[in-house]
Amino acid sequence: RRFSTVPLEIPPQQNMALCVTQVESLPEENALPDLAIGKEDLRAVGGNTLQAVVHNIGAAPAENVQVEVIRPNGKVVASQTIAELGAPSADFAARRITLSFPGLKSPEKLGIRIDPNNEIAEIFEENNEVLP
Repeated sequence: RRFSTVPLEIPPQQNMALCVTQVESLPEENALPDLAIGKEDLRAVGGNTLQAVVHNIGAAPAENVQVEVIRPNGKVVASQTIAELGAPSADFAARRITLSFPGLKSPEKLGIRIDPNNEIAEIFEENNEVLP
């Protein structure tokens, strides 16, 4: 699938050449959303609230987006659903929404996972998580 990652182990301190050859042409993807979050999108507020800015940088809106707050051990401590997050239009500006998760202990030590069950087909899946 286009934009998918490919695991590759390269030995340290050795020069390597990598040749990539297309073996088949895939059909063009329909317009897809691309949900995204980065470390700079998380903020602890007031000692017990985590704010998270979730972006859609793709070419289609996303619906019923699950967002989970996670501890370092992966345990989910809170969650919310975004009904719809629109797509950038002619201005090419990412669409975003700010979520607040109140009543959390040590919010500065928590992370966020978007679409944890990969229910939404996206352009790129690797930008859906900020680990604590």
